[in-house]
Amino acid sequence: DHAAALAAAVDLGALAAFARETDFNCAVFFADEAANAEGGGAAHLDDFASALSIAADSLRRYTPGYIEGGGQRGKGLDQIGGGGVWSSLGTMLSQMRAAGCTEWALVTATLLRRGGCLQEI
Repeated sequence: DHAAALAAAVDLGALAAFARETDFNCAVFFADEAANAEGGGAAHLDDFASALSIAADSLRRYTPGYIEGGGQRGKGLDQIGGGGVWSSLGTMLSQMRAAGCTEWALVTATLLRRGGCLQEI
């Protein structure tokens, strides 16, 4: 399953892009993973600090104007909808919270700097 592979890699940017482009419901996915996969499956993050760092790096690739390795600007993610990934994260955060996926919600809310959401979680 593509979503499970992205979640296992803590590739939050690619997971957000996948959800945005396919209208994938993260709440259903994370709830199913938490309930049916061994150890919580992709809904469980083993190490918060590591997951936060990996997710931040993942999202950095979807920042408009990002150029990996600092090379010359080519056809970047800002030209293929990378900025839209950031705008879809709020919806994903709501879906994660609805699914009771606290670990992913904490990582996402932290990266989005949603202090009020962090206090609610």
